[in-house]
Amino acid sequence: MDAIHPGIWAILVYAAVLLIGGLLGYRLSKSKASLWTGLAFAFILLSAFAYAVLGATVLSGELSLVDPRWAFLTDSESVALFCAVVVSAILSLFFALRWFHTRKVVPSGVFFLISGASLVIFLLSLQTSLKPE
Repeated sequence: MDAIHPGIWAILVYAAVLLIGGLLGYRLSKSKASLWTGLAFAFILLSAFAYAVLGATVLSGELSLVDPRWAFLTDSESVALFCAVVVSAILSLFFALRWFHTRKVVPSGVFFLISGASLVIFLLSLQTSLKPE
């Protein structure tokens, strides 16, 4: 078995942070939105992590009819990293807007910084994942 790309492990860490953040948001301020959002995004990222680790047995070779620009979607690690980029971009934007609106560093500012750093990590990992060896 090949070694797992470090960016894939970052997906697992980011999912754990989102899950813990959602649970803490519910526990400290009874925010059901924090709970469900944290659970939903953590589930998406955990699914992406599992897909990357288990491999793309279903999609291998099945995407030959897809536009060549999307050929990277046949690699399970690239798909997982692409999913993580989308999730972290959405959350970065959300927390940036919320931080700008509320001017509160906790939790919006902290999660903006975490999501922004995760976005950079996932983009760099996706770039290295797509480079031919």
